[in-house]
Amino acid sequence: MSYQAEQKYEVVIADLEHMRSSKKGTLGVTFLLTSKDGNLWHTAYHGDNFAKTLGEFGFSNDEIRDPAFMARLRSEMVGKTAYITTELDTYFPGKPKVKVRYFNGKKYEKKAQELPPSFFDEIATIYKDLEPMPF
Repeated sequence: MSYQAEQKYEVVIADLEHMRSSKKGTLGVTFLLTSKDGNLWHTAYHGDNFAKTLGEFGFSNDEIRDPAFMARLRSEMVGKTAYITTELDTYFPGKPKVKVRYFNGKKYEKKAQELPPSFFDEIATIYKDLEPMPF
């Protein structure tokens, strides 16, 4: 199988390496993610969003700020389960590919909203004067 766009997957972090982008010099981490659907590379750049993701993996702000922690990030993260959402990358015309849109350390599920009984009473008032259906 292979990854499809607009899907959610549970993956394992198989490897990672620290990197610096060639254009702007932005610091980041490139992850090799694997599942039954194959391998997929994802680059996360250092900053608030990546700190949030590391927090989802259970790392504290103090750890994230520690250069020694970043130096051992590979040993801390390889083998951990991550959750991704994919999208279609059309950056290169004629060569679309699937890429990671969201990379998370915990699974996000939409939770059913708890509604008070008054909500349903309000709906019922909309239909109180409903005429009989002709069928």
